[in-house]
Amino acid sequence: MLPLVWQWNYNPDNRLWSLSQRKGYLRLTTGRVDTSFLLAKNTLTQRTVGPECTGSTLMDVSKIKEGDFAGLTLLQQKYGMVGVKFENGAKSTVMVNAQSGSPVEEESVPLGQEMVYFESRM
Repeated sequence: MLPLVWQWNYNPDNRLWSLSQRKGYLRLTTGRVDTSFLLAKNTLTQRTVGPECTGSTLMDVSKIKEGDFAGLTLLQQKYGMVGVKFENGAKSTVMVNAQSGSPVEEESVPLGQEMVYFESRM
């Protein structure tokens, strides 16, 4: 059971997440590839606690599949995110800026490791 501070952005498909498949980890699985982050159904959210807060995560991306994106997002109408995408057979760490209302990939760096830390500070 996830603590109550966690919320799904849509009604979750319980087949696509697990706290027991790998002890000590939350496993999120892609059910479909969406054209927009805002449409992705397997997004887990938590409200920020202000006026300042920090969030961090360690991700194992060893099983990420072609077309997937996994990462950390500061979600509002105009959002920003960092994460790992798997495209054309290669993994990259990417930064996306949607301040204009449309997501723009600002930076992409090839990724040669399976474990990645991400942190946001507000």
